[in-house]
Amino acid sequence: MKITVENLTQKYGSHTVLDEVSFTTESGKVTALLGPNGSGKSTLIKTIADILPPAGGRILVNDRDIAEVSKSERAKMIGYVPQYFHYTSFTSVLDTVLIGRRPYMSWSVSDEDL
Repeated sequence: MKITVENLTQKYGSHTVLDEVSFTTESGKVTALLGPNGSGKSTLIKTIADILPPAGGRILVNDRDIAEVSKSERAKMIGYVPQYFHYTSFTSVLDTVLIGRRPYMSWSVSDEDL
């Protein structure tokens, strides 16, 4: 999957966290995101995953602007697993995997999904 970020800006209130960030990741290549605490790594990932709306710029997945893709289709293109889950009850590994499979499933779980 190719991801292109063009002039991406992200803010928390009036504080700019990402200022016109641009890069491209190539399909089939490993990409690492490194930086000190508070440098915007998680904010960048959350913006690419459409958890946070960008303050400016655009994000393309396989040359398609994700702003022009429906949420259900976007969920099939981009997956996000947070570092910490804030569930109120115990969640099994199977439940966690099924959450990631949700965009591809109906309301019932098939043998193929398991």
